[in-house]
Amino acid sequence: MEVDLDKLVRQVNQNHQAVEQEVSDRGGNVYLMRIFPYRVGPDFFSGVLLTFVNINTTKQMRDALSRSEERYKLAQESAGLGSWEWDISNNKLRWSEQVEAMFGLAPGGFSGNYDDFLGLMPQEDRQRLEREVQKSLDNPSRSYQVRHRVIWPDGQIRWLEENGRVHVDARGLPERMLGMVKDITESHQAEDALIRSQDLFRSTLENLEMLAVQLDRNGNISFVNEFLLDYGGWQRQELEGQSWIDHSVPEPLRAEVRRVFEGFIGGDAPMLRNYQNPIVRKDGSICQIYWSNTPIYDAKGYPSGVCSIGLQVSDPSALDPQAQA
Repeated sequence: MEVDLDKLVRQVNQNHQAVEQEVSDRGGNVYLMRIFPYRVGPDFFSGVLLTFVNINTTKQMRDALSRSEERYKLAQESAGLGSWEWDISNNKLRWSEQVEAMFGLAPGGFSGNYDDFLGLMPQEDRQRLEREVQKSLDNPSRSYQVRHRVIWPDGQIRWLEENGRVHVDARGLPERMLGMVKDITESHQAEDALIRSQDLFRSTLENLEMLAVQLDRNGNISFVNEFLLDYGGWQRQELEGQSWIDHSVPEPLRAEVRRVFEGFIGGDAPMLRNYQNPIVRKDGSICQIYWSNTPIYDAKGYPSGVCSIGLQVSDPSALDPQAQA
């Protein structure tokens, strides 16, 4: 890098104040050059003193840190994440620009005051967040995670998910919290819509005069309607949460039914939409049922269970033999 040494020397002689500048030699080594005024009496300066300190390692570390910070920032932006740090003793928060945007604020628009942060969310969410924070402060080894709403200045409500961890000082006392935050508004809305849809679906099944059972991805019963309970002679608490295959499928057929079910859940095979399969009622009697199956998927589109509606087969010979399992 080019340096006008004469100009710098004149500047020091004139102002009687030291200056410093990074310089490099022909081999690419970097030095911190300092030029000091040389005083030989109380008010008499006779020249300047130059010192050179090799800062190759320092500069390399500084450049590496700058590149690392840039990569970290890019990673946050690409993942839709923001970072935050809470100085507990001073009750101050530091947010990245991404976090400010998630709270509906312009860059630099957050005061850094912890109470101002709490004021950006509804009261019930604030209380839930404070409880989770206190749990982590009481047990610093515990990870902090909470979902909460935030009210933007324009009145818009967004959902955020925060994750963090407490760091302690030399005495083992909470000193600061570091964490990440992500806007989950869209996924939360999808989950809510899915729950409402499932509630409506179950309400419909409850009023059917047909057998209806819903299984989760483990094959356990998550819902059963009154018609099936009456038909099988069970109480609700006897079925819900139990394995349908182990509880209600005849023992000789369990392995095959489990293979078909697990193949669908694992994505290895399509779900059999219609088939005939017997069940064992509480009194031990076996009844042939013609089932119609509807696959259930979670918000991300992965198989999460099956809903089956069944009719008792009064004349098995009248059915298509290919529908029998």
